[in-house]
Amino acid sequence: HHHRGYLCERKPITTMSTTPDAAAIKKQSWIDIPPESDFSIDNIPFGVCAFPKYDGNDNTHGNDDTTCGGMLLLPPSAPRCCTAIGKYAVDLHVLANAGLLDDLKIISGAPTTAATTTTTTTAEVTHNFHPRIAFSQSSLNNFMSCEKPVWIAVRNRLISLFLQETIHHDHHSSADNNNDNNILSPDPRLQNNTSLQQKSFHPLASVLYHLPAKIGDYTDFYSSREHATNVGIMFRGKENALQPNWLHMPIGYHGRSSSVYPSVATATTSYGVDNGDGDGGKGGGDENMSFVRRPCGQLQIDPTDPKKGSTYGPSKLMDFELEVAFFVGGPTNHDDFDNDDDVNNGRKGNSHNNIGGKPLTLPQASDRIFGYVLMNDWSARDIQKWEYVPLGPFTAKNFATTISTWVVTPMALEPFRCEGSAGREQGGKKMMNARSSGNEGCDVVVGTELSDGVDVGGGGMRDDPVPLEYLRDPNYGSYDVSLTVSLQPNSSKFKPTQICQSNLKHMYWSSVQQLVHHSVTGCPMNAGDLLASGTISGKERRNFGSMLELSWKGTREIVLDGDGGGGEVRKFLKDGDAVIMEGWCDGKEG
Repeated sequence: HHHRGYLCERKPITTMSTTPDAAAIKKQSWIDIPPESDFSIDNIPFGVCAFPKYDGNDNTHGNDDTTCGGMLLLPPSAPRCCTAIGKYAVDLHVLANAGLLDDLKIISGAPTTAATTTTTTTAEVTHNFHPRIAFSQSSLNNFMSCEKPVWIAVRNRLISLFLQETIHHDHHSSADNNNDNNILSPDPRLQNNTSLQQKSFHPLASVLYHLPAKIGDYTDFYSSREHATNVGIMFRGKENALQPNWLHMPIGYHGRSSSVYPSVATATTSYGVDNGDGDGGKGGGDENMSFVRRPCGQLQIDPTDPKKGSTYGPSKLMDFELEVAFFVGGPTNHDDFDNDDDVNNGRKGNSHNNIGGKPLTLPQASDRIFGYVLMNDWSARDIQKWEYVPLGPFTAKNFATTISTWVVTPMALEPFRCEGSAGREQGGKKMMNARSSGNEGCDVVVGTELSDGVDVGGGGMRDDPVPLEYLRDPNYGSYDVSLTVSLQPNSSKFKPTQICQSNLKHMYWSSVQQLVHHSVTGCPMNAGDLLASGTISGKERRNFGSMLELSWKGTREIVLDGDGGGGEVRKFLKDGDAVIMEGWCDGKEG
């Protein structure tokens, strides 16, 4: 099985007018950014890349090109921290060594977006951020471990470096292009330095991708009400679809970080996916995906009689799960035992003697979310069915989890804030939608004509519990991120068929609430920890984020498009199938 996934923000580049407004100025870049690009100037994601193969047509990199600003550069094959804009990966290691990321004013209480009409009370804060060190690492962990004002300042500096110089701006010094300005000013140092551009800009087609972070711990949640309801109906019946605790807290389980893999290897080659050019899938131009091996494990002999035991063999019910995950950032939430109650109880503030951390509040958790990636949490449903009672999934999910390689920041997503699936707030009496995910299967197959769901009656009122105080978020909500899943049979023989259209706004429990609940016991949360949403499903059949739901536990066929999929049908994944996940935000301009 193969997987390719990416999360991006799609905003068209605004053409400058004779009297541009602030928003238009902000979007104009001197870099050639195609309108359909996944990496607009409003995105600026972070990732880890290497450049073992340069574009032979540009002659921009020579063997003697090993220094920058008097500093020795990493060899091209060494992973280092990067960002992406337009058609390029930009080497932050090179920019840092050239001094372009120096003199940042790290502002506490800085706005989360690059342009805002109001400012908060700000104060310059001390920090432990050294760009030459942070961006020469083979992971983003060092940068992630900084506090949010550092992430904002770095991102805003990069936007300033990518902005087009115009006659409408006064020139500011590089130190002024930080998060204490309402409107960012262009910083011309990169635009005017062709040599530095040649050292730092790499065509995405030449990039070798790595995991963005060293993942210490991985937790998978179960936070889509529609998905939890669908699975509950299939396995427990409609009356007991949601477990009694589900509406009271984010449900999750600890996954296996050692089997989290990047969803792509390079932008031009893959490991064995052949495009028919005669090179057996080893040359340029082949589809860009990673392989996942079908796992073996224990399978129940008779689904109706567990007393007959199990047998060993390959899973026959391979599935994908459409998820969005986020990386934890910031300093670890250690408990310093420094308040009066601790002193009165004989506990001293020696962190070396303290065990555990302290719970995060909702505002603290919000500032600890570094950024988001797409995730496919591959699942072996038949192995899962036999093993999940009483402790939940184990080997059915620990063999492979793939994530997209560019981390999109909350600052980029903030313009797309929206209500969560519970509306403006959780709890209380609400009108149920007549078209509900709480159906008992769908009567049509997925193809070019998608079902609009099954009417289960006139709706009625639903009275949900109000979350406990520590989970009650006055800023409850999500992001409007469009999500799709396409299936490509036999990897390259046919074009992909889109089989799922979902959205991150379908989540009942938000990422902030997930992080707060994870830390409620004092669990230390470290930079680089990965927390996933769980399968994201909506109310309609076309919104279901797994084949388990789309096929309704194998009772319905998923018909692939006749032109793209050759008219094939699926209930679960077959060998050679490719799963392609995409996520994006559309700009307000359309």
